[in-house]
Amino acid sequence: MKILKLLSYYLPNISGITIETQRVSKVLVKRGYEISVLTAQHQPDLDREEKIDGVTIVRLPVACFLGKWAVTPSLLWQSVRYIHQADVVNIHWPYAESFWVSIICWLLRKPLVVTHHTDEPDFSMLHWLPRLFARFALFISYWLTAKVAHVIIPRTEDYVPSSFLLRHFHHKLNYCYPAIYKLPVDKLSLTKLRQRFGRFKYKIGFSGRVSRQKGITVLLEAISSLEQKLPGDFIILFAGPTREIIGERHKEELEPLVKKFSNRLAFLGYLHGGQLGAFYEFIDCLVLPSTHRAESFGQVQVEAMLMGTPVVASDLPGARVPVNKTGMGILVPPGDVDYLAKSIAQVILSPQYYRENRQKVKSLFPPEKVFSFYDNLFQRLSSSVSSSPNNS
Repeated sequence: MKILKLLSYYLPNISGITIETQRVSKVLVKRGYEISVLTAQHQPDLDREEKIDGVTIVRLPVACFLGKWAVTPSLLWQSVRYIHQADVVNIHWPYAESFWVSIICWLLRKPLVVTHHTDEPDFSMLHWLPRLFARFALFISYWLTAKVAHVIIPRTEDYVPSSFLLRHFHHKLNYCYPAIYKLPVDKLSLTKLRQRFGRFKYKIGFSGRVSRQKGITVLLEAISSLEQKLPGDFIILFAGPTREIIGERHKEELEPLVKKFSNRLAFLGYLHGGQLGAFYEFIDCLVLPSTHRAESFGQVQVEAMLMGTPVVASDLPGARVPVNKTGMGILVPPGDVDYLAKSIAQVILSPQYYRENRQKVKSLFPPEKVFSFYDNLFQRLSSSVSSSPNNS
């Protein structure tokens, strides 16, 4: 079976969307699927076409960037060819070109699946008038796509009531958590972390790209309060990309606060696999202080919990699910600096209340269930279309 996936960016761009898509695609290839990804050539030196883990990646040249949107005019004709060859089409929201793709799927009678990561992308980098236009245009695109789609897959039921779009399409919703693995621990990386930061009594961690929606400003502003609440020296370690983030210049915006608290901060850059596992093993608490609804789950929370590390996260729709389901942390009102500092100190000073059994976390978020979900869904859609009168 041939599956075509369309998303704004793919590897080597790093985000929760690209990582989840790559994990599911890799397993489905092993199960006999032919997976193609149609995406933007977000860096000019990337190959226009290549295979990674058996997945064919087709990158379309970018004419320009409008904020985080990579404008790819060739999608207008290239998508027709690839959709025609596919048995099932899978769009990953947010995806600005949804409207065009849904029209082609409707005309060619191809089953369309929408994997919903968020329908509320962060447009805060735009001025108010372009932001208003972008929101309106994207909403119309998503609404029409939802009308055409056979199935829409939100990550959690918790997100749906807050979404003006999703709550009108309950009959199309099938829920599925992201595919999240327990990471290995690279012993050398763990040793280096201990050598470099072992002198600090408390280690607070943040995992993710340096992006405005992640609420890093709130975390930095909480440092003064943390200095009063924690009886000992502490360091905040950041794991994730800091520069060359599409549509973002947030690291530069943070510079005044970074300079002010430079003795409390360390930016480790992008970590993966065993390096990231060592990071979660080393820290006392992971913080996800997101302030925007674009954060619809925050799979770094589950990655940390699988290592036995508790979490402090924002009480946002979808993003609060891991803490609510496991009890391994505290939820805080988004943007509340004092509450964030108080909660971080509480988790660090009383870890026994937030370190639940790792097996419980593993049973709640099994990646094998995600792979089987997509496998069964694609099989069912392909069979229903091939057996319909219009295709016989």
